[in-house]
Amino acid sequence: MKNNSAADLTIALPAPAMRAIALLERQGFSSCAVGGCVRDSLLGSEPGDWDIATAATPAQTMECFVDYRRIATGLRHGTVTVLLDGMPLEITTYRVDGVYTDSRHPDSVHYTGSLEEDLARRDFTINAMAYHPARGLADYHNGLRDLREGVVTCVGEPDRRFEEDALRILRAVRFASCLNFSIAPPTRQSMLRLCGRLERIARERIAAELGRAVVGPGFGRAFGENAPILFQVIPALGELNRRYPALWRQTLRQVDRAAPELELRLALLLGNLGAVCAGNPEGGAFAGAVLRGLRFPGNLVTAVEKLVALRDAAIYPQRRELRRQLSDWGERRFFQLVRLRRARLEAPEVHGERARQREELDRAESMAKALLEEKPCLALGDLAVKGGDLLAAGVPQGPQVGGLLQYLLGLVLAEQVENRRDALLEAALERRKKMERTGDAPCNTNLLLKGRKDLRGIIVPDKAKDAGGLSPGKDDNAVWRNNTRKAFDDLMED
Repeated sequence: MKNNSAADLTIALPAPAMRAIALLERQGFSSCAVGGCVRDSLLGSEPGDWDIATAATPAQTMECFVDYRRIATGLRHGTVTVLLDGMPLEITTYRVDGVYTDSRHPDSVHYTGSLEEDLARRDFTINAMAYHPARGLADYHNGLRDLREGVVTCVGEPDRRFEEDALRILRAVRFASCLNFSIAPPTRQSMLRLCGRLERIARERIAAELGRAVVGPGFGRAFGENAPILFQVIPALGELNRRYPALWRQTLRQVDRAAPELELRLALLLGNLGAVCAGNPEGGAFAGAVLRGLRFPGNLVTAVEKLVALRDAAIYPQRRELRRQLSDWGERRFFQLVRLRRARLEAPEVHGERARQREELDRAESMAKALLEEKPCLALGDLAVKGGDLLAAGVPQGPQVGGLLQYLLGLVLAEQVENRRDALLEAALERRKKMERTGDAPCNTNLLLKGRKDLRGIIVPDKAKDAGGLSPGKDDNAVWRNNTRKAFDDLMED
C-alpha cells in the first residue's frame, strides 16, 4: 500500500520520546511515535501523552529500558510503560489483533515486525498515522487528508471496525464533537446501523466517552446528525425528541452555547427530561438517575442535580438578594447558574423580553462580582463572632449556640446588622433576652421562626408552617435555614 507521507511535515517530539526511539533503534528495533499524539501535533495541539510503537516485543522492550522504571501496564496487548525524565511513555509492539468476541477487546494479539500491519488495525484514519524524526510521517490510510478535510473515517471496512469494538461508535462522535469534524457517510451509516451494540459496553466506558464529547465545540452538530447513538445511550432523550422535537433541538443549541464545563453542559442536556418521565418527577432527581445509571462520579452527579433543581431560580440585580444567593448556593454554583441561564436565553440576536432578561442577568453578574470584591460575610465562618464568643457572653452550650449564629448570619445577609463583633453580640444577647421572656428555651428553633416583617429573615408563624417549618424540639439548622429562606421569599412578596 502506498505511504501517503508528507516529506515537508515535521513534528517536534519531546526529548523523552526521542530518546526512547533512539534507544530502541540502537538495539535494532524499528520505532516511531504513533496515534493520537501524531494527530494532535499535526492539528497544532499539545498532545496529552506520547505513545511509541515498536518492532520490539514486550520482553525486548523491558530489556532495552532495564535502567529505567518500567511498568507492565498491558503486557497482554503488548504494552509496556516506561518512565523517562518524569514522562510516562506507552511503548507497544507492532501487532495484529485476533477476533473480538466481547465487542471490546481482542481475544488475542499477534506481534508483527510491520508498522503498516499495525496501523491497519486502528480505528480511524486520523489515528492511524506514525511519525519518525528521521523518516517523517507514515500515512497508509489517507489520515492526513482526512485531518485536513475535517472528516472522521474508519480504517478499512467500517462494519468490521465497529463489530470489533462497539465503543468506537461513540468515539467517532466524540472526535467529531471535540475536533468539530464531520463523519464520513459510510462510517456514519455503519455507526447508526450497529449502535445497538453499545449495550455490550460497560457503563463507565460510555460515561468517559460521553463526558468528553459533551464539552466539545461541535457537540450540537455531532449529536444532532447522529442522534440515534445518543438516544441509545440515554433513551429518555429519544423520548424527549419524539414528544417535543423543537425542545430537543433547542436543548442542543443551548448546550453548544454554554461554556465547555461538564457539569454545566450535562445540566443543560438533561434539564428537560423531567417533562417526559412517568409522573413528571423533579428534574434534578431524574437527571441524577440517568447519570448514576451511566456510572458518572457521585460528586459530578450531585452537582448536576443541584444545577438542574435551581435552573429556574430568578437571578436579579438586587444586592440583598444576591448576597442571599451567594450564601445559599456558594460562589461557584452561583456563577454556573448565571452561565446556565445565559445559555438558555435563545440565540445571540435576542430581542424584546429576552433581551431585557439578558441585560438584567449581565447586571446581576457584574453586581455579584463587585459584591465579592468587598469580601462580604456569606457563611457562618465569615461571622465576626464564633460559638466561643457566645459561650463567653453567657449563652449555654448546646444547639442554641448554632441557632443564634444562623440568626446572626441572616441579619448580616439582610444587611440589618454590620458584621462587627460588638454589633453581633449585642444582637444575639437581645434576641436571647426576648426569647427568655417567652418562657421557652433560648434560641429554640420554633422561636427563631417567630418574628415580624420588620425583622427581615425572621418569619411569621403561618408562613413558616407553609414553608415546612421544623417541629418543636427538632434541631436541624440546615433544614431550618432552607425553610426560613423559602418563607422569607414568600414574605417579601406580601
